[in-house]
Amino acid sequence: MDKLKLLEVNFYFDKELLIGSDSDVRNDLENPHLRRMLEELNSSWNADVSIERAMKEPLFAEFVTHCLQVVDEEK
Repeated sequence: MDKLKLLEVNFYFDKELLIGSDSDVRNDLENPHLRRMLEELNSSWNADVSIERAMKEPLFAEFVTHCLQVVDEEK
């Protein structure tokens, strides 16, 4: 694996750890409805349509906002 690819993998791994340790994100993930939505998105054949539909759900939109806030704080 070249150095650029390794840096990219490390960047995403670090962000995933940060997101997973955030209290708002962890609280969001305690909601069984959100977890079902995420499982459905993960197994979707048409991710673009599924994410567009999910973003109309306030619960999912709030979860995404919390994830983006974690990533943005680390800039």
